[in-house]
Amino acid sequence: MVAGRPYAGGNGSNRDLWVLELAPRPTPRPVLVTPFNGRSPFFSPDGEWLAYTSDETGRDEIYIRSLTPGGGRYVVSTDGGTEPIWSANGREMFYRNGDAVMSAAVQMAPTVSIGVPRMMFNGPYARESGGSGSLGYDVTRDGQRFLMIKQGNAEREASGSVPINVITGLQNRLRAAR
Repeated sequence: MVAGRPYAGGNGSNRDLWVLELAPRPTPRPVLVTPFNGRSPFFSPDGEWLAYTSDETGRDEIYIRSLTPGGGRYVVSTDGGTEPIWSANGREMFYRNGDAVMSAAVQMAPTVSIGVPRMMFNGPYARESGGSGSLGYDVTRDGQRFLMIKQGNAEREASGSVPINVITGLQNRLRAAR
């Protein structure tokens, strides 16, 4: 399977989720084909599960689906959600609910258990645009820091010009400052 995020395709009326099996030759395989929109797919660290957003209840919610044929499907969010991201250790699911960043403990083996979601923090940070399925944030491997784009003033956002600062060589700069 392709590492990272699966392809979010569609049949014109909805968005379906597919994976691309690489061996023995590249072969696309549908994972989620429904009359609803599936988007923002994200593989679990072990590659056995897929987190995604679906609007099948009439609002966006976060689901986890086994990639094993006939495997289960579970709801993570309890009051809406978009943009799911697994923690690096696979024991926590992060997602967005409006301006809130949420967290839910997840255990996938030996049995599936999903904890009650809790709000971690809230703020005016950029989110996926127009149901695109792209993520508006990322999480560090230790799950303790988030990379987010803070929304600026309306004039700057309307022009499509939002400055992004990227710092390279941070470790070297910190050592030199000591």
